[in-house]
Amino acid sequence: MQVIKDWFQRNLSNQQLVILLTLIFVGFIIIYFTGDILAPVLASIVIAYLLQSIVRKIQYIKVPRTIAVLITFAMFSALVLFLMFYIIPELSVQITQLVPQLPDMIEKGVLQIQSNLAASQIISEEQVIEITNSIKTEIASYGQSLVVSVSSSI
Repeated sequence: MQVIKDWFQRNLSNQQLVILLTLIFVGFIIIYFTGDILAPVLASIVIAYLLQSIVRKIQYIKVPRTIAVLITFAMFSALVLFLMFYIIPELSVQITQLVPQLPDMIEKGVLQIQSNLAASQIISEEQVIEITNSIKTEIASYGQSLVVSVSSSI
């Protein structure tokens, strides 16, 4: 009991540390319970913070702040539209083309691993088969979760 008491006196006697830990704890609790509501707000704060540097660089070349903000907003909007209407559909098409080819690619990789492991003579053939089967199931489950998450996010 004395050890715990000494630790508290040694580490928590600093008032600033206690206040900081309390604020961090309260912040995590607030984010945990209101995360769904605060997520767009936090995302917008991060985006605004990142775009502020672009506004400052445009202002540096003697452009008024309002015009700099409009230019930055137009560039950001164009980037988002480009991502939404070109990159994401193209990525979706490529992923749908990749999914049917993935089993063949995995099979070729597994055969290569099997031949390398069999040539090494370090592990038995049963262990090689067991390892390759576990690799196949892991890749299949990961591929399924990847397709589900990509399709749901699109």
